Amino acid sequence: MIDIDSLVANFSYTKDQLRLLTAIGQLTGMAIENTRLYQENVHRERLAAAGETVASLSHSIKNILQGMRGGADVVELALKKNSLDDAKAGLSYLAEHYPGQAVTVCGFSFGARMGMEVGSNDERVKLLISIGTPLDKYDFSFLEQCRKPLLFVHGENDEFGDTYEVRSLAERLGQTIPVKFVVIPGTGHFFEGHLDELKSAIYDWVTAQLER
Repeated sequence: MIDIDSLVANFSYTKDQLRLLTAIGQLTGMAIENTRLYQENVHRERLAAAGETVASLSHSIKNILQGMRGGADVVELALKKNSLDDAKAGLSYLAEHYPGQAVTVCGFSFGARMGMEVGSNDERVKLLISIGTPLDKYDFSFLEQCRKPLLFVHGENDEFGDTYEVRSLAERLGQTIPVKFVVIPGTGHFFEGHLDELKSAIYDWVTAQLER
């Protein structure tokens, strides 16, 4: 699930910003899907070697808020101030349509603030990803109670979250939970010109978590 928010009413994202959000969704979903398919294929081969018949692989694991429709992401922009309700509604949708599947919550900017709070308190959510964490603008102290694996991806020159402060938060949380903090050098809040590094950070971490 990916939560994307703006505090500005009727805010319109630019094409570059939408490309960033779409890339985040695609890479997170691909990492989850590819790892699950690999694990199921290994399991299938083991059962086949033992002479057992296994059903075909499932291809419908879609663990982000907007879903994956025909292999493409539909980015749902939540523009209401009461964004916690939006995120909770997204989780309920996933629970209803993909019962029993673990959920990864990925939040960008203000969406990270909303998504991390909802995800850290919902037992259906197993992994958390906070991108462009706006620590200078919002309170993230609730994460001190989080007990789930967490990835921070941050631009070195982020305008809304001092890199040192976000690193300090990650190090404190890392004393009690698995936390990884990735800094993308030479870029800001929207990762202009550095989407490949952002993609790799998300893909590598999600894949490693799901292979455990």
